[in-house]
Amino acid sequence: MAGLETAGVVLAALPILASTAKHFKKAHGRFKTFGHEADLFLLNLEIQRTVFNTKCQILLAEATSDKSSAEDMIRDLNHPLWQDEETEESLCRYVGKDTEVCLNAIAMISRMLKDIETEGDSLEELLQLERHKKVRALKESSPH
Repeated sequence: MAGLETAGVVLAALPILASTAKHFKKAHGRFKTFGHEADLFLLNLEIQRTVFNTKCQILLAEATSDKSSAEDMIRDLNHPLWQDEETEESLCRYVGKDTEVCLNAIAMISRMLKDIETEGDSLEELLQLERHKKVRALKESSPH
């Protein structure tokens, strides 16, 4: 995949993340009634995170010539390679004139995903608690 195509995919993830955030707010407020919707949200979040990380890893692996470093960079926005001049030059050659926009989009989406995942964790905890309550209620109501 060419650099601009990969950058386009990364930038295309912004509306998807905005939609995911909207669905989160909707699901969080109604989780008791719509547990299924919350489960779909969590699955959608995992899918979008995986797609985003994979595309970024492809882009960064091309620029750094090192898949392991690319994975480290995705996990850690303070990774030294983000500040490395050689990495920046390589990204510029690979992506072209849109390098700064692409890097800003990657950083912004990464932060958004972490924020949404934090909220998603609390939603997952609430769902687990609600499921546990239902199982306990079923056990208590069933004849022994």
